[in-house]
Amino acid sequence: MKMSLKTNQMLNASVTKTFFRHGVPWMLAMILMSSAAIVDGIFVGHYVGASGLGAINLVLPVVTFLSGIGVVLAVGGSVSYASYIGQGDSIAASAIFTKTMLAIVLFCALVQGGCMGTGKSVVKLLGGRGELLEPA
Repeated sequence: MKMSLKTNQMLNASVTKTFFRHGVPWMLAMILMSSAAIVDGIFVGHYVGASGLGAINLVLPVVTFLSGIGVVLAVGGSVSYASYIGQGDSIAASAIFTKTMLAIVLFCALVQGGCMGTGKSVVKLLGGRGELLEPA
């Protein structure tokens, strides 16, 4: 079902209204995600101890980097997909979607395979020593 330009609020509403309509939920989501990380840190620090909290903080840059690559793939694929949909080319849009999903699955498989064999080496490279090596 196609949406006409008259009913598309993103194109016809004021910039300020559109910004707050879409921006505020994203800001709230980011605040909730950040607070979840803080609450997790409190529980790990309290119940597991300093070594558990240190292990999480040691590995967190790697997790953030890998998540960033996933976001780059997903956003790039969705922009290309939306461009093709806007042009009315659903076949090319489907192809981009398939290629993006395949790239994400292959990337995840490669990272998983790499972590299975070199996990301790990566932790040592990041500075993990002694009691931090095992939990990380």
